[in-house]
Amino acid sequence: KECMWTCRACGVQSRPECARAKAAKPAAARPGDVKAVFEQHVLKFAGAIALAADPWVVVIDDFITNEEADALVEAAGKANSYKWERSLAGDGETPVRTSSHFWCRDSCTTDPTVVAVQERVAALTGVPASHGEPMQILRYQEGQIFNAHHDQNSPRASPWGPRLFTAYMYLSDVAEGGETNWPRLTGVTVKPKKGRLLLWSNTEDRDPFNLDVLSEHESKPPLHGSEKLGAIFWIHMWPFSGPAQRGCDNDAYLENWS
Repeated sequence: KECMWTCRACGVQSRPECARAKAAKPAAARPGDVKAVFEQHVLKFAGAIALAADPWVVVIDDFITNEEADALVEAAGKANSYKWERSLAGDGETPVRTSSHFWCRDSCTTDPTVVAVQERVAALTGVPASHGEPMQILRYQEGQIFNAHHDQNSPRASPWGPRLFTAYMYLSDVAEGGETNWPRLTGVTVKPKKGRLLLWSNTEDRDPFNLDVLSEHESKPPLHGSEKLGAIFWIHMWPFSGPAQRGCDNDAYLENWS
């Protein structure tokens, strides 16, 4: 296909290798699909508690064991030579996000615990693990924060489509502070607890391509010398791993435009 000048003006690229496979099935693309994921899959998991349903916020205690939590940190740390990177907001370092992270890369991606936890999230949601980005391990030291933000940052015509869901697992207990809070949802604040999972939706149920502004959330600072560790797994509408391995970026491509 030849990309018209108007496509280029809007930042749309053309790369055939970044076209979605015709046989690929979206995790949620129609009105009601997001709700169906939670009602038909997530809420059937033992111990699942819905804190909100518009957007969805679900908590599950003991989703992973203490040993698994430690193993996730070790697997990602080893793959990064145990060097924490400053976390970014958008494309750079800003005072709105002061945490650090490890990306799960190289040996981490095939670590047995990492694979098992990602498959457990897939079983929870009914969405194949291939729809998820590589896991990211986060560290918040005393006073570090991530101000109110939204996780959905992928163009509609990207190879993988929107970030539909976020799975966040607490990998440590925190003596005080470190809560995850939804400022636009009354009373939805969750304290860190090692092994606890949070799962929330990032897009509207009536149109899963649209960002849901109510899912904006923030990470409160750990206090009094505390440290918070977490693992985050972003789940997309279409498969992520294949296009990422082919070198596709988080950009709009003409081949996926409709």
